[in-house]
Amino acid sequence: TTYSDWRNAGGLMTPYHAVVAETEKPDYKWDCKTVQHKSTLSKDAFAPLVPGPSDETLAPNAPPIPFTMEANHIVFNVSVNGRPPIGFILDTGADQNVINSTRLEEFGLTTYAKTTTTGGGNSAEYAYAAGATFTLPGVELRNQHVSALDQVGLERALGVKFGGILGYDFISRLVIDIDYENQLITLHDPGTWKYSGTGVMVPVIFDNGIPHASGSIGVPTKPEIPAYFVVDFGAAETATLTSAFVKSNDLTRLAQTNAIVNRPAGLENQFFAQNNVRGNLQRLSIGHLTVNNVPMNMSVNTKGAYASTNFSGTVGESIYSRYHCYLDYSNYRIILEPTPEANKPFPEREIYGLTLLASGADLHTYTVAAVRPGSPAEADGRSEEHTSELQ
Repeated sequence: TTYSDWRNAGGLMTPYHAVVAETEKPDYKWDCKTVQHKSTLSKDAFAPLVPGPSDETLAPNAPPIPFTMEANHIVFNVSVNGRPPIGFILDTGADQNVINSTRLEEFGLTTYAKTTTTGGGNSAEYAYAAGATFTLPGVELRNQHVSALDQVGLERALGVKFGGILGYDFISRLVIDIDYENQLITLHDPGTWKYSGTGVMVPVIFDNGIPHASGSIGVPTKPEIPAYFVVDFGAAETATLTSAFVKSNDLTRLAQTNAIVNRPAGLENQFFAQNNVRGNLQRLSIGHLTVNNVPMNMSVNTKGAYASTNFSGTVGESIYSRYHCYLDYSNYRIILEPTPEANKPFPEREIYGLTLLASGADLHTYTVAAVRPGSPAEADGRSEEHTSELQ
């Protein structure tokens, strides 16, 4: 927001014009016509706020919470407003807690107000809801304000039912201890928890609730390209570089390994939709962590977050899941302890050339949304057709 046309109004300098700029939206302008001052405010109006009762309860010895990896996303069961538990995605890339809007009635929630958000590929409309209480083993967050976003497309892509996403408003309250080897999450009180290990530190800063970290990448002829990453535990890949960062550093020529554009067939209009080509980095560093020979995605998006110039890309689960991780927002850091997986070479993604989307009440009906020309899937499909003709 840019303020201008400052004038003396009753002894106070006041802006009479402002311009509000938002990503992918036209500027909004306003002009002030008159100014009124209240001169009878009491001193009580400026008194320090008095904290109310806490909206969070964490048991001293909260038990570890089991989770599953669904298409490389952490999913664990959460009860909303006393309803039966349902899977929620843990996502550091979400600036707030999000309810799947198709389950609002099921959770006893109603919405108010609407706005839009920009996802990885597109914008999406969402609303707000109040009065959401989240209950997990040993922890409860009461009477929370949440956003409500239609996540049916995400359910169809991953083949799993979701109640929503737990983001900054959940993660920032606790230290999240993620044990990928045993698929357990342990929640700690940030006021009493102390770290005494020798893990690698990734210092983070927060932009609207989303953690970012400085780093760099290395490719042939350019061994040290500065980068500014989103620390995204809700992203499945090792890394996905924004189309602007790819273009400005000539990475299509220097790092691309496959020119085929991978598209989310059948879900092109979803907020998370991405269009990527494959590449490889000789080195990727984020904070004090360095990994070598990393296969990754390079975005070709022309809109959405992955077309932004505000950051270089996301670093995701295919890297973090090789470590025992601690999300310690209160100390502005992520801690990564290597496991045996950390020393293994990164496997290149195997692509069959078939896009499946789940549907039906149990998401167990699968539809072939697309078959890539020249892919193994197309060859196998032709073989099946030929066999059927012979029979």
